[in-house]
Amino acid sequence: MIKTQLTSFFTALTLLLLISCNTTNHGIFAKKTAREKYEDRIEKIESPQVLAWKRQGEMVLQNPLTVPAPYAEHGFFAGDSTDAAAFRFLVGAGQKINVSVTPVPGEVFTAFLELWDASDFSNPRLIQAADTSMNVLEFSAPAGGNFIVRLQPKMASRGKYENVLEFSAPAGGNFIVRLQPKMASRGKYDLKILLNPILGFPISSSVKSSIGSLWGDPRDAGVRKHEGIDIFAKKGSPVVAVTNGSIRRIGDGGIGGKVIWFNPDNENFSVYYAHLDTQYVVSGQQVKKGQVLGTVGNTGNARFTPAHLHFGVYTRNGPIDPLGFVKEIKEPVFATNKKLNQWYKTTAKTKLYPSPLKKNPLSLPATARIKTISISNEFYRVVLEDGSKAFVSVNELTDKMKL
Repeated sequence: MIKTQLTSFFTALTLLLLISCNTTNHGIFAKKTAREKYEDRIEKIESPQVLAWKRQGEMVLQNPLTVPAPYAEHGFFAGDSTDAAAFRFLVGAGQKINVSVTPVPGEVFTAFLELWDASDFSNPRLIQAADTSMNVLEFSAPAGGNFIVRLQPKMASRGKYENVLEFSAPAGGNFIVRLQPKMASRGKYDLKILLNPILGFPISSSVKSSIGSLWGDPRDAGVRKHEGIDIFAKKGSPVVAVTNGSIRRIGDGGIGGKVIWFNPDNENFSVYYAHLDTQYVVSGQQVKKGQVLGTVGNTGNARFTPAHLHFGVYTRNGPIDPLGFVKEIKEPVFATNKKLNQWYKTTAKTKLYPSPLKKNPLSLPATARIKTISISNEFYRVVLEDGSKAFVSVNELTDKMKL
């Protein structure tokens, strides 16, 4: 069920969400989540502020803003009901999501964290949530699919902390992170939504290598398509285990030449190394991440090409694009311009977008009022007077437009 720790001074809350074959249901006899306990307490107040807080939390969950991942923003909680935010982003196969919310020095927000299954996006289903019993949550969920992660800090705590969410998504999918402070909370924070490969790189970092052929590239004059990636390196370069696991089998022959089939521990996919020059392991052998398995070569149908490693990932349904499993993605940078919690009056030329992707600009009156609540590298995230959220380029807002 639901186990974690809402942090205090100089502690960190870390949730490790591990995908496998099973799911956890939020049954009628299940222990209440920290958020549900909090809602039970504040419902007794019976105030408009409580209703507004709950309404805003649900509204952003049903209408998340779409952002490209990785994504980073510097934001400000103004202490009103519009502070809630939800971000929807696409994750490719083989990537790990890392979400962190760090208050600036001297400010802190205790957090609610929830994971939602969004296979039916119109009716997301809670499958895990955070309470105060542990600082690590290990969790089983269906392999792949759509999920929602909801992050909701509380107000009025003192100290410093960093909230970190880690989620492994071998099959990729659409995800949502929700951020909302407890009522009347104020303060500045940094939010990061990062993507990292769930596996290490298959060629030793001690040698120079480059990815030269991708998934889906034509082969044999277009008769077939490439079912992996080719990583070029000097012949004899070390090929290493991408994680802990076991050698399923080794082979020599066919188009792959000298090959190794590798089963990562606690995963529902296997890894394929081909065109090796040498093999240093045997079937059934247990290996550790980074251990040398063989060397780069050009055996099989690669005998007339430069030496390279063919690297593939296979699921029960066949091969999938392995690039996301091994390719590092650069961390986004924060913008230096931080004019937050400021009201502006738009002009006829001001363009607001539902996403930083700059698609489908919103239709607005010529003199709409907007307030800046966070800033990413090129965009302010703003709230309109009706409570709706949008993005506007940092270059669109000038001092002359301030109210």
